[in-house]
Amino acid sequence: MNTVSHAGRSVTDRLEEFVRELGRVAEDDGDFNRQVHLFQAGYLDSLGVESLIVFIEDEFDIELSDESLNSPGFSTIDGISAIIDAELRAKGGAHAREPRTVRGEQQ
Repeated sequence: MNTVSHAGRSVTDRLEEFVRELGRVAEDDGDFNRQVHLFQAGYLDSLGVESLIVFIEDEFDIELSDESLNSPGFSTIDGISAIIDAELRAKGGAHAREPRTVRGEQQ
Protein backbone atom coordinates (compact mmCIF):
# COMPACT_ATOMS: atom_id res chain seq x y z
CA MET A 1 0.00 0.00 0.00
CA ASN A 2 1.38 3.39 -0.96
CA THR A 3 0.88 5.59 2.06
CA VAL A 4 1.84 9.11 3.00
CA SER A 5 5.08 9.05 4.93
CA HIS A 6 6.78 11.30 7.37
CA ALA A 7 10.24 11.08 8.84
CA GLY A 8 10.85 7.95 6.78
CA ARG A 9 7.96 6.00 8.31
CA SER A 10 4.70 5.27 6.55
CA VAL A 11 1.30 5.89 8.06
CA THR A 12 0.77 2.12 8.01
CA ASP A 13 4.00 1.45 9.91
CA ARG A 14 3.17 4.04 12.57
CA LEU A 15 -0.37 2.72 12.91
CA GLU A 16 0.76 -0.90 13.22
CA GLU A 17 3.31 0.05 15.86
CA PHE A 18 0.63 1.80 17.91
CA VAL A 19 -1.89 -1.06 17.58
CA ARG A 20 0.75 -3.62 18.55
CA GLU A 21 1.60 -1.61 21.66
CA LEU A 22 -2.01 -0.85 22.57
CA GLY A 23 -3.19 -4.42 22.02
CA ARG A 24 -0.04 -5.90 23.57
CA VAL A 25 0.51 -7.98 20.45
CA ALA A 26 3.55 -10.23 20.65
CA GLU A 27 6.06 -9.90 17.83
CA ASP A 28 5.71 -13.62 17.11
CA ASP A 29 1.88 -13.58 16.97
CA GLY A 30 1.31 -15.41 13.67
CA ASP A 31 -2.37 -14.41 13.54
CA PHE A 32 -1.68 -10.69 13.60
CA ASN A 33 -1.25 -8.94 10.28
CA ARG A 34 -2.36 -5.77 8.54
CA GLN A 35 -5.52 -7.40 7.15
CA VAL A 36 -6.83 -9.01 10.36
CA HIS A 37 -10.10 -7.61 11.73
CA LEU A 38 -8.75 -5.93 14.86
CA PHE A 39 -12.03 -6.04 16.77
CA GLN A 40 -13.39 -9.45 15.78
CA ALA A 41 -10.00 -11.04 16.42
CA GLY A 42 -9.87 -9.42 19.87
CA TYR A 43 -6.81 -7.24 19.37
CA LEU A 44 -8.78 -4.11 20.30
CA ASP A 45 -11.87 -3.64 22.45
CA SER A 46 -14.14 -0.59 22.83
CA LEU A 47 -11.62 1.23 25.03
CA GLY A 48 -8.91 0.38 22.53
CA VAL A 49 -10.99 1.92 19.73
CA GLU A 50 -11.26 5.16 21.70
CA SER A 51 -7.50 5.20 22.26
CA LEU A 52 -6.93 4.44 18.58
CA ILE A 53 -9.15 7.34 17.49
CA VAL A 54 -7.38 9.76 19.85
CA PHE A 55 -3.99 8.53 18.60
CA ILE A 56 -4.94 8.97 14.94
CA GLU A 57 -6.42 12.43 15.42
CA ASP A 58 -3.47 13.64 17.53
CA GLU A 59 -0.68 11.93 15.61
CA PHE A 60 -1.85 12.86 12.14
CA ASP A 61 -3.60 16.15 13.00
CA ILE A 62 -6.89 15.11 11.42
CA GLU A 63 -10.47 14.76 12.58
CA LEU A 64 -12.04 11.48 11.59
CA SER A 65 -15.52 11.84 10.18
CA ASP A 66 -18.44 9.66 11.24
CA GLU A 67 -18.34 8.23 7.73
CA SER A 68 -14.71 7.18 8.21
CA LEU A 69 -15.37 5.68 11.64
CA ASN A 70 -18.34 3.69 10.33
CA SER A 71 -16.53 2.52 7.20
CA PRO A 72 -15.91 -1.23 6.87
CA GLY A 73 -12.27 -0.27 6.30
CA PHE A 74 -12.00 0.99 9.87
CA SER A 75 -11.37 -2.54 11.08
CA THR A 76 -7.92 -3.44 9.74
CA ILE A 77 -4.57 -1.68 9.78
CA ASP A 78 -4.54 -1.46 5.99
CA GLY A 79 -8.10 -0.11 5.92
CA ILE A 80 -7.49 2.45 8.66
CA SER A 81 -4.27 3.51 6.97
CA ALA A 82 -6.17 4.14 3.72
CA ILE A 83 -8.72 6.24 5.64
CA ILE A 84 -5.91 8.28 7.23
CA ASP A 85 -4.24 8.76 3.84
CA ALA A 86 -7.53 9.99 2.34
CA GLU A 87 -8.07 12.41 5.24
CA LEU A 88 -4.51 13.74 4.90
CA ARG A 89 -4.90 14.21 1.16
CA ALA A 90 -8.24 15.96 1.70
CA LYS A 91 -6.40 18.44 3.91
CA GLY A 92 -4.29 19.37 0.93
CA GLY A 93 -1.45 16.93 1.26
CA ALA A 94 -0.70 17.72 4.87
CA HIS A 95 1.70 15.32 6.54
CA ALA A 96 1.67 13.84 9.97
CA ARG A 97 3.28 15.66 12.85
CA GLU A 98 6.76 14.87 14.06
CA PRO A 99 6.88 11.66 16.10
CA ARG A 100 6.13 12.33 19.75
CA THR A 101 8.31 11.30 22.66
CA VAL A 102 6.71 8.75 24.93
CA ARG A 103 8.32 7.27 28.01
CA GLY A 104 11.61 8.92 27.18
CA GLU A 105 12.02 7.47 23.71
CA GLN A 106 11.01 8.64 20.29
CA GLN A 107 8.15 6.75 18.64
